[in-house]
Amino acid sequence: MKFTDEQQAAIDLSLKGESFSLVAPAGSGKSATAIGMAGALRGKRVLYLVYNTQARKDAEIKFKQAGMDWVDVRTTSQIAWREYAKHGNYKDRMAPGAHTVRAKDVATRLGLEPVDFGGNVLLDGYTQAKLATDAIERFCNSNRTRITYRDVPLVILGVEQSVLDAARTYVAKLASKMWRRAIEPNSNLRFTMNYAFKLIAEDENKNYRYDVILLDEAQDSNDATMKFLENQKGAQVVLIGDPAQAMYGWRGATDQIMQFPGERLYLTQSFRFGPAIAEEAMKHLPHTGTGVTIRGLGSIVDKVSEGDMRDPDVILARTNAGVMEWAMSYLMANKRVALVKDSQAILDLAYAALSLMKGERPRNMELSGFESWAELVEYADEPGGGHLKPLVRLVQAHGVHKLIDTCKKLVPYDSQYPRHDVAVSTCHSIKGLEWGRVQLADDFFRPDPLENPSTGEWEPGPIDKNEAMIHYVGVTRAQKHLDRGGLAWIDEHVAPVKPDYVKHG
Repeated sequence: MKFTDEQQAAIDLSLKGESFSLVAPAGSGKSATAIGMAGALRGKRVLYLVYNTQARKDAEIKFKQAGMDWVDVRTTSQIAWREYAKHGNYKDRMAPGAHTVRAKDVATRLGLEPVDFGGNVLLDGYTQAKLATDAIERFCNSNRTRITYRDVPLVILGVEQSVLDAARTYVAKLASKMWRRAIEPNSNLRFTMNYAFKLIAEDENKNYRYDVILLDEAQDSNDATMKFLENQKGAQVVLIGDPAQAMYGWRGATDQIMQFPGERLYLTQSFRFGPAIAEEAMKHLPHTGTGVTIRGLGSIVDKVSEGDMRDPDVILARTNAGVMEWAMSYLMANKRVALVKDSQAILDLAYAALSLMKGERPRNMELSGFESWAELVEYADEPGGGHLKPLVRLVQAHGVHKLIDTCKKLVPYDSQYPRHDVAVSTCHSIKGLEWGRVQLADDFFRPDPLENPSTGEWEPGPIDKNEAMIHYVGVTRAQKHLDRGGLAWIDEHVAPVKPDYVKHG
């Protein structure tokens, strides 16, 4: 295999036994470089730690084809299974087909009664159990040794912070109680792979004697994974990933690449697209504050246009509401539409809206503080409710029943054996995916203009770095043709100065 100078630099550094990080932007040959490093490390025991089952299967095939039997490809779940499936009833509770312990069952087993915290915040037993379970999952993603209120994902719009804090503190205590019971060998509460891996990560004696650990998608790893790596005493660690795609902080991920103390090397050559799409990506990358840069492959003929694409392979939107607007329009044109990821989150919002219209309290916790649909519509126009506008616009334009019906008409997404004419997705659901023709929807969050105090003129406001990452991910899914329509306004924004902390290898 012929490597670029940047890829070869990473391979050479891996031979020196030093721990380092490798920034690998969209389409830059990350897997090929990992295989190159593993090949150079022949004779050592190498762990290639990946983030999900599909990534594991793909990597196993590649390393097997390369004849590298010294590379152990695993997910954190596999490590957890290997350690805990042999004790007590852990195996039965961890198995993929294990009986689900529902929140209402937990509430019954623990005898949870409704608690009124005032301020229109009433948590029944089911909700307490659900929030506590979510808090445990967040705790398992951290390096903390106890559950606190910060682990409780309770967000209710329009409610005073003091009320929320009281509720979160109460749920944190409940979660601590549930955690202690769940980790008992023969408990009747749920015990997941994530629970088991948390226990492994906190045990300094769990050293599996690897010589080298290559951590894939390190930007989406969490503190528990890093704690596990610390316990592998003497192992060389190489973090591989793209800090500009670190979009999973909401589920406990912490961008480990930008925090890693070792040397940092960069891949900059993308093999997915040509110069035109790379140039468009570079309009967004400086706003991420990561120092990531990217170049297109000169031999690929690609193009970027604005509002003229016909028959795209996929439409990428910022919000679920934006996704559904496009899905409805294509369904009305008798097209078969696939949603790249599951539609349950959209259905939850739709049913929450329906409950509000009936004067009922919705199950959706974020919206449970509203007493009516009219109250939600009013809040959407306030400064803190802007993200609800797409939902309001969608329901008002089509009706909540139409929204629910649309979700039920979507076909499953299958890239190998497609049953659809067009796919739709948010940018959060497309990591690792690519399409020939990509159209960007018009619901990306454009910053409000700010008045320059010196000139009195209005200027484009700063782009939030998390939003810039979403833009970058959307732009770089295209291989041949990008319709940038929804992000054409980027031309008005001057790229910020590169931060001092960025190190180029």
